[in-house]
Amino acid sequence: MKIAPNFEVTQFDKLAIGDLFIYDFEGGASAGIKIVGPNQNSDLGALLLGPNFPGTQVGPHLIAAPKKSVLSFGKDFTIQFPIAPAFWAINEAPLDNAWMVLDDMKRVFFRVPYEDKGDCFVDLGTGNISTVPSSDTFAYPKSWKFVIAMDSGETHVLVQQN
Repeated sequence: MKIAPNFEVTQFDKLAIGDLFIYDFEGGASAGIKIVGPNQNSDLGALLLGPNFPGTQVGPHLIAAPKKSVLSFGKDFTIQFPIAPAFWAINEAPLDNAWMVLDDMKRVFFRVPYEDKGDCFVDLGTGNISTVPSSDTFAYPKSWKFVIAMDSGETHVLVQQN
């Protein structure tokens, strides 16, 4: 028997940094990425991507490490970006929906609120959080998709921002 796509049910604490997962909570479910908290004492552990969020949260944001099972896709996913010029902001961050940021070294970040420090940048490649970007050259996609590939080559959208 084959199961597609490739995933596993596991405890959140067994995920590797940068793994994509589905997390359910009272009132919904969200895709997320496991991250590294900014210090050893941090209880931060995940960047929720949507489409649903707990409580009154709106948009991608950081949460404490869930103490429960998750559905993990590991690092077997692709981030798709738009091609049309209307879906990009270059140099100037748009006022809304600018959660994803790409820098001149092709690193992908999420810009999200971080406690009372304002925005922080979560590096999707390393899972690290920084309050200051390491580059000053950015592009902001106004649309993005996290897609999972099947063995057949067909892709399915797990979460997206339009």
